Parts: sequence; structure tokens; C-alpha cells
Amino acid sequence: MPRLNYLLRLWAALREPAQLGLLTLLGAVWLWDAQTLHWRVRASGAGIGALEAIWLLVAPILPRYQARQRRRQEREVLRARAAELRRQLSALTPALALRYETVRSLGQSIQAEARQAGAVAADLLAEELDKLEALLAAFLRLLSASQRYRQYLDRTDEGSILKDIEHLRGTLHRMADPDTRRILQQNLDILDKRRERFVAIHRAYLNVQAQLDVIEDTFHLIDDQMVSLRAPDNVRIDLDQIISSVETTEEVLLETSALIAEYIG
Repeated sequence: MPRLNYLLRLWAALREPAQLGLLTLLGAVWLWDAQTLHWRVRASGAGIGALEAIWLLVAPILPRYQARQRRRQEREVLRARAAELRRQLSALTPALALRYETVRSLGQSIQAEARQAGAVAADLLAEELDKLEALLAAFLRLLSASQRYRQYLDRTDEGSILKDIEHLRGTLHRMADPDTRRILQQNLDILDKRRERFVAIHRAYLNVQAQLDVIEDTFHLIDDQMVSLRAPDNVRIDLDQIISSVETTEEVLLETSALIAEYIG
């Protein structure tokens, strides 16, 4: 067994809830021993300490203990995911949260139909159904991005920016004083950057909306196919291309997020 894995399991064994009680008992015995100096108390403490040492040495290599630790870790991961999901949903507007819940319900319906189709069909579709889980997680992330972009676009007036740009260009054309021209040019550069940011974010917003529609319609299509399922071969689910497109979209979002960090965080 690799030393690192053993040390990690040993640390997990030390953090067992029962260990707190045992260590408390051991500490109480040793404290009593220090006060009484009685050999029986000392022997009891030594015995408890020896049992504790044996447990800590043996527990990390016991298959049943390792399996229990894996189950505990899986439960912790599920709890963490559920907490993160609740956090993300709480940040969405009611309309977007409802949109997510609709797609999630479709996913649950698809899973139920797969189980009703029989074990063979469920096994054949397992890999594709896992991809649907990944798409659902991406759907939530894209909804969050969509909301942030919409907030930025709603409070940014592109027309006002364009009007200011045209006004500054006209003023700059008429201005003769070099110092004033320099200041006007600086302001014009800032407005040009704001305009470029707005265009980039608007493009990203439209991209996200299109991707959300693709995922949503994919869930509806697969749900329709599962309802009419007669045999596994009758279901045609090719999600790899959609997943690839989602990944590309999210890469673009990472690049665009820097443009709006100062506005929407």
C-alpha cells in the first residue's frame, strides 16, 4: 500500500466520531492515574492506549473499514454538491430557476423511463444518461452566466455610449488646444473600450441563450424518444457534439468574464 494512502486513511481513522469518546476516556484515565498513582488505573490506561494504537495501525488496511470510508466520502461529496446546487439556484431569478427545474424534471423523467425499459436497456443507456447529468450541470452554469450578462446589458446603454463617442469625435475635430485634445482623446479611448466590451458581452449573451435552447430542446427530444421506447436500439442519443459545443461556449465565457469583472463581479 502506498505510504500516502495509508497516512490518509490513518488520518481518517483518527477523525472517527468514536475516537473522540475513546481519547476522552483515555485522557480521563491518565488524569486519574496522575492523581492516584494506583497500578490498576495505570494498567487500565496502558491497556486502552494499546488497543487504540492497534486500532490505528490495523484500521487503515481493513477492507471493510476502507469501504466504509469510501461510502462516507461519497456522502460528503453528495452533500457538498447539494449545498452548491442550492446556492446557485438561490442566486437565480425565479424565472431562470423555474427553467432549470423544468429541465431537471425532464432528466428525472428520462432516468425513470430508462429504468422501466428494463435492466438491459438501462445498462446500454447508462453512459448517455451520465452525459445528460453533465449537460444539466452545464445548463445551470450557463443560466448563471446568462443572468450576469443580462444584468450588465440592462444597465448599460449602448446608444448613449455611441452618442458620446460621436460628440467627442466632433469636439476633438474642432479643438485646437493640444492639452484639451489629449484629454478628449483619452476619454474617447475609454468610450471605445466600453463599446467594445458591450459588443463582446452582447455576443456572449446571445451565444449562451442559443446554447441553453440547444440543451433544453435536447432534453425534450430524448424524453420524447424514451416515452416511445420499445427496444434500446430505437433510442438514438448522440450527445458528444453537444457537450463539445457547451465546453467551447464555456471557454468563451471565461474569456469574456474578464471584461465584466468590474461591473458584475
